[in-house]
Amino acid sequence: ERAPVLFFKAGAHEHLGEFAEAVKSNSSAAADFRTTGEMKTAGSALWGAAEASMKMSEWQNAASFYAEAFSLFQKVGDLPDATWTKWGLGLALLRVGDFEEAAAAFTKVIEIAEREKLSDLLAEGYFGLGQALEKLSDSEKALASYRLALRQLRAGNWKDKTKREADTLFHIGEIHRWLSQYEEAIENLRAASLKYRELGDTSGQAGAVAQLAEVYSWVAEPQTAVAYYKEALEGYRKIGDLPKQIEVLASLGEAGYLTGEVSSEGGDSYFEEGQQLVDSLTGFEPYVRLKSAQENKLNDEDLIKIIREWREKVPTLKREYRMAAGILYQKWGRSRLEGNNPQDARVMLFLAFEYHSILPPLRAALVNRQIAIELAKDAYFSGEAFRQSGTYARALSYFQLVEQIASSLRTPEIHFAYHGLARTYADLGDVENAGAYYKRGIEVLESVQGQQGTEEIKMGVFAGVLYSYRGFLRLLLDVYKRTNDEQYLRDSFEYNERMRARVFLDILGRSHTTPVKANAGPSQDEIRRNIAQIHHRLQSSELEPSEQSKLLDQLENLRDKWRNLQKETARQDPRQSDLFYSHPTTVAALQAALGADAALLEYMTAHDGSILWVITKEQIRAYKLPGTELQAILEKYLKSLRQPLIGADEISSHIELGQKLYRELVGPAEELIRQKKHIIVAADGWLHYLPFETLIVSQGQNRSQRATRLTDVDYLIKKYQVTYIPSASVLVAQQNGRQPRIPQADLPLLAFGDPVYRGRNSQDQEIEGNKITNLALRGQNFERLEFSGEEVRRIARIFGVSAESQHINLRDRATVERVRSTDLSRYRVLHFAAHARLGDQVKRLSQPALVLSQPERGKIEEGLLQFSDILDLKLNADLVVLSACDTGLGRFREGEGIIGLTRAFLYAGASSAVVSLWKVQDQSTSLLMERFYRNLKRGLSKSEALRQAKLDIMQSAVELKATGMNQDLASPFYWAPFILVGDWGPIQTN
Repeated sequence: ERAPVLFFKAGAHEHLGEFAEAVKSNSSAAADFRTTGEMKTAGSALWGAAEASMKMSEWQNAASFYAEAFSLFQKVGDLPDATWTKWGLGLALLRVGDFEEAAAAFTKVIEIAEREKLSDLLAEGYFGLGQALEKLSDSEKALASYRLALRQLRAGNWKDKTKREADTLFHIGEIHRWLSQYEEAIENLRAASLKYRELGDTSGQAGAVAQLAEVYSWVAEPQTAVAYYKEALEGYRKIGDLPKQIEVLASLGEAGYLTGEVSSEGGDSYFEEGQQLVDSLTGFEPYVRLKSAQENKLNDEDLIKIIREWREKVPTLKREYRMAAGILYQKWGRSRLEGNNPQDARVMLFLAFEYHSILPPLRAALVNRQIAIELAKDAYFSGEAFRQSGTYARALSYFQLVEQIASSLRTPEIHFAYHGLARTYADLGDVENAGAYYKRGIEVLESVQGQQGTEEIKMGVFAGVLYSYRGFLRLLLDVYKRTNDEQYLRDSFEYNERMRARVFLDILGRSHTTPVKANAGPSQDEIRRNIAQIHHRLQSSELEPSEQSKLLDQLENLRDKWRNLQKETARQDPRQSDLFYSHPTTVAALQAALGADAALLEYMTAHDGSILWVITKEQIRAYKLPGTELQAILEKYLKSLRQPLIGADEISSHIELGQKLYRELVGPAEELIRQKKHIIVAADGWLHYLPFETLIVSQGQNRSQRATRLTDVDYLIKKYQVTYIPSASVLVAQQNGRQPRIPQADLPLLAFGDPVYRGRNSQDQEIEGNKITNLALRGQNFERLEFSGEEVRRIARIFGVSAESQHINLRDRATVERVRSTDLSRYRVLHFAAHARLGDQVKRLSQPALVLSQPERGKIEEGLLQFSDILDLKLNADLVVLSACDTGLGRFREGEGIIGLTRAFLYAGASSAVVSLWKVQDQSTSLLMERFYRNLKRGLSKSEALRQAKLDIMQSAVELKATGMNQDLASPFYWAPFILVGDWGPIQTN
């Protein structure tokens, strides 16, 4: 008689939040029900006791109650209740930290739920198993379990389905982030964010976008990262989540020092706001007190007193506040390191480590992935602070701790530990250990990059860590200098090649490979391309949530196809996975590809010192060059190139700067290149913007120094042909791939020029044809290139092609649709004489594009041949010429160079491209192109044909239509903007 009363009393206590009383009443009721043989009701009472215990965070008690209840439900054959109870046991075991037992419990849940067709419970079982496996660091199995949970959730229809789907997507995104599989992390976290928004779950949405921000910061996309951090901060402020506000404020403060997207002053204000929130919680200012003690040189006893007093305050903070405070000081300390203030950084990082290590003992922390990751970061930056201060033994101990934690987590980001150890051993002069750790770090990083599918993410993986590999190159060169062992010199060059233009090389490798197709569907490369295009569309800030959701659904389908195709391809031929990638070159392979008259100049630039490798068919040398001071000279010189030079002072300054740059950039190599005719430049960093042919030879009091006319200046072009390549590995890949194409291009020329740019008058009426001379495209004006039509006609005559034929497309025929509908693979030369725009010059136009004729009634966008459009073209061309402004420019990415139209056409199948480095003058460009093509027709190589054309223009004059005055064209502004990228050999002109 008492048992039912106790059972209902327990329910009342739980309703009132009196969980301890609820546990007592349920326990007593269960004992009484057992006495009377009512086992099912006894199980229900025990279940209630377990639920109340969970709400009091008494996980071990909850686990005991759940286990007992399961036994009773199973005994009476109530499988649904037994299975739900087992699920509850799994949750309790997760909280206890007994992850293996939790995994076993959830596995049992799945087994019963599948047999009894309990679909909602099956979804919960897979989700719980995913959590347990995640805690056990079995990431691949955890992902598989979460994906099965997602499949069940989407197939069913029950309460809280959308919330669980959002949570599942979030966990999938987090695991991909831990595995350094960044693009899949982005896809799933964005999908989770949309689900949370749909639910109105501000906390969940803020958490998802905060994770997105972190991913984008890891792949060198600071603008996107900062936007997401600000969105997360707004969400956390809305719901009053102070710990998360502190964490996000710390991330925004860090961005102020690392990215340039936030000013350093703005970064400090974010840190200070976070610090005020932390200090207000305890009424104690540990950093201020410790910093003051440091400045006043207090003795150890006083310092210990401050630390002891602070440590008494810390335990009063909730766990989440300790975590947030640690993150604040960790990121602030890292920022102080970037500002070359290791002393300040050490104080902050000491606080960070203390906050995080107080949470649990270190050994227990390794079980909690989030805490372990933060402790590893604290240790890493502490190690770097001690390294910068010259306290190498302490630095090594911290980096070794990072290695220990990263190993236990099985995270690919262990490469940071390897880099820290490598740099410290290098500082100690321990070359053997330093080299070994550098190599291990590079191997892990290359593995991480290989996991990414989209080119943008691949580039971002390398961009943020190249600084550490540059240290390896310097180490190898230092050892070479001491030992004179040329193998170290060769290794330095080959490791530099492993770090540059890797994505470019991979794509070229795939373009020369025809992998086995597992079915009649799209190839792996086509799927990758589609994934990349959707990622690009997702970058738009103007996408509606519904449109984002559709794109993410498409991505998920593509991912499934991608995984299935990889499995099938590997099953057919395991070697196929290697066919998608070309490998960086060796010195021997490069020397075999070089002609006897050629020399390669390959650069590595860095603010603290650059390197030049010079390689000929017979020799290899390396030279250390200046860093930022050289960049400052270059910036001044580029200004003198991008405008006509007027007056003696401008010319004199130009000559002086050109000679300085020659001495620094080419002068060290004079001995090796003196007898050569052809210089091949593999630029890096800011050198991508320099046409080397404008450098001015400096040899004592030569005529350049006495020159008063630009035509007398000893520009490098007067002695050498100059060609540009993304990397030596790309050069070798192109040279090795020059076997005759099948079928070979059979038509000489396809040209597009003098596009029609339509606009509207003040009455919003369309103006067409010759009445309009410019078009406003989102704030950009496009004047008619009236000389471009005659330029194309002259080139057509040189090749014997009728200007009225289908091969010559002027005015209304110069459209994107004509480009797409033409079989471009039949043409050996493609020529575009039109405007071009870089992606970031035009609002909402994120890709570089050629601006062709706009259709009469079409949208402006229909006149743009964009980067992604070019990637889809199928070329077989010896040469693409982009006779327009800035066509050689684009977005710069560390390690990859300029991502622009040049790269797009080379991806699409062109062997080489002629492109421009600044805004060109219409008339002089028309003359340059005519002479270039005449030289090609004479059988000169592309590099020599361009060189001769430039020398001709340098000695020429023209009556400028704009002014009616005669203008000589000796300024580099007129003859130097166009450069040749890629293969330099002759073309077939018949």
